[in-house]
Amino acid sequence: MQNPWTLALALVACGLDGHQELRLAGPDEVRMERLGAMDPPAVVLPDGGEPEGLHWAAEPGEVARIDGERIVAVAPGEATVTGTWQGHTVHFTLVV
Repeated sequence: MQNPWTLALALVACGLDGHQELRLAGPDEVRMERLGAMDPPAVVLPDGGEPEGLHWAAEPGEVARIDGERIVAVAPGEATVTGTWQGHTVHFTLVV
């Protein structure tokens, strides 16, 4: 008989612990040719749905900032944009 803890660890490692993993519905690097606002790429769950209440952050703030649900490029450079939902994160690089 298999150890029940081994099975439980395998399920958690495979993402079957009841939480849904996030993924971008696009590239992990987004390029903007000019300063200004843009909508972030879509984020999807394994079932194809979109997470509600996704929170975005951008670092460094000298290159990009978040304004509501939009990303605003404020200076040339690279920024890491991170989306957080229920303890899970997804990120992409913004190149301005």
